Amino acid sequence: MAKRNLEPPVRPWGWWALGAGLVSFGVGWVLGWPELAVPGAAVITVFAIGTVSSLGNPKFEVELTAGHRRVPVGSDPEVKIRARNVGRRRSPAQRLTLPVAERQVPVRLPALAPGESVAADVSVPTGRRAMLPVGPTKAVRGDPFGMVGRTWSWGNTLEVVVYPPTVTVPVSWPGMAKDIEGKPTGQPSEADVSFHALREYVHGDDIRSIHWRSTARLGHLMVRQSEDTRRVQMVLLVSTAPEEYARRRDFELAVSVYASLGLAQAQASGDLAVLAGGSTLPIAKAGPGPVLDHAAASQLGPPGAANHSLASAAGRSRREAPRATLAILVTGTKLPVSAVRRAAWFLPREASALALRCEQGAELTVSKIGRLGLGTIGSLDELPRALRRLGLQ
Repeated sequence: MAKRNLEPPVRPWGWWALGAGLVSFGVGWVLGWPELAVPGAAVITVFAIGTVSSLGNPKFEVELTAGHRRVPVGSDPEVKIRARNVGRRRSPAQRLTLPVAERQVPVRLPALAPGESVAADVSVPTGRRAMLPVGPTKAVRGDPFGMVGRTWSWGNTLEVVVYPPTVTVPVSWPGMAKDIEGKPTGQPSEADVSFHALREYVHGDDIRSIHWRSTARLGHLMVRQSEDTRRVQMVLLVSTAPEEYARRRDFELAVSVYASLGLAQAQASGDLAVLAGGSTLPIAKAGPGPVLDHAAASQLGPPGAANHSLASAAGRSRREAPRATLAILVTGTKLPVSAVRRAAWFLPREASALALRCEQGAELTVSKIGRLGLGTIGSLDELPRALRRLGLQ
């Protein structure tokens, strides 16, 4: 059922308009001046019609549904409104509004018989990444000038996640070797826990690897050949300091880079932590949903805020992701290379490290500074090539 806004039905300026109308009508009537009486009567009439229109209780049930709660930038998702008349009388045509972030999208409903329902589709704007609150559906009954009005709301509130553009990144990260929870790497190993194949015994093989059942069946010694497995704990450090980016669109590129990397790690069921802007998406096998939500909500911090810098994220990484095996730093080109190197000093000790500096339109460059791989990318499409040249694929 509808929920009524508890604000007074008469707006403050409505009282002023009514008072002016009464004075104008009274003075014009007494003095016989129609120039005052007619406008005053018009204001009083509009006020009375608005008051009558605001009476009653609209009897509707309204439900909001979305085909996809997470959509990429530039898509054209739709939210479906289904309204049903639950009253005993035929409802007149209604003009509703659906709040979509800061916009008010008009929705027109036809007259409905008792028990009759109707559905309408509303397009959601996805020109930029955001967490878009949609709903609840509202209706305002009153006069067209806003002197008198009651607000009614129905239904639920949805949140549509508009996430940034991403690219597919083949996963081949460095990890902790010989881990029972790791993923097969395709590399043969003599002492891991992932069984791969059998081969003939050669001098020097560990006799504990002999597969006695196959040896008895084939008549010569056979040994187990295992496959190397590695578990990856990735930590993504994303700068949200405006001083480290030349332009706003460079930060948007950085968000797309980290979303692509985090999505690849999440889809591979790997452990992931994202440290950005003082917040942390903790190490967890939570799937791609939280990564996309985090990327959609990421924003630049206020100028000069220390906790939004790359150095701040790096300082937190050793405490919040101490067992990380791979650390990727994402920032802009206004941060000097020397500052990127200093930030890398605070990373977890066992983690392989690389940094990606983002600037729209920049030429792809890759270099190695000590143990830190450093790349500059000018478009999202260059990310897979940069990772290959940095030795991660």
